[in-house]
Amino acid sequence: PIQDSQKQAAALYGADASYYLVNGTTGGIYAMLLTTVGPGEKIILPRNVHRSVIGGLILSGAIPVFVSPALDSRLQIAMNVPASSYAEAMRLHPDAKAVLLINPTYYGVVAEIAAITEQAHQRGMVVLVDEAHSMGFIGPNGRGVAEDQGCLDDVDFVIGTFSKSVGTVGGFCVSNHPK
Repeated sequence: PIQDSQKQAAALYGADASYYLVNGTTGGIYAMLLTTVGPGEKIILPRNVHRSVIGGLILSGAIPVFVSPALDSRLQIAMNVPASSYAEAMRLHPDAKAVLLINPTYYGVVAEIAAITEQAHQRGMVVLVDEAHSMGFIGPNGRGVAEDQGCLDDVDFVIGTFSKSVGTVGGFCVSNHPK
């Protein structure tokens, strides 16, 4: 039954594979990072990532290239990282293997996933999207920001959780990536 359900989840996302996670997105973040970046390899990611990403970086031995989110001057909160900041980081670090996006941020702000994904793929970088805060809430079918922006088929990995929208434990990772 679980394998059938995972196949249905993959089909829902138009992905080749789906895996359920026993602890929300943390295990999925670890798996994404360990699958795409290894010791000494660079990954471009927001400075305001969840601590699970930092743990994944430590486990993988990857080198973070942090990009800073914009700051809302009125509210004094971190927004998301503009596509132009990702583009600059990609230009300065063409040897980066992957790009990680958080959508939405902890404050509900979304990134320009389509533009960032296009830029990353032009440079041969894998795109990882943490949609833990959007599954079930954003997009025409509740599949998240990537679906809402029309680029769900373009991203390489999507991580989501059941604990925020479904009210249970666990999460999922869907991917078309060959690994």
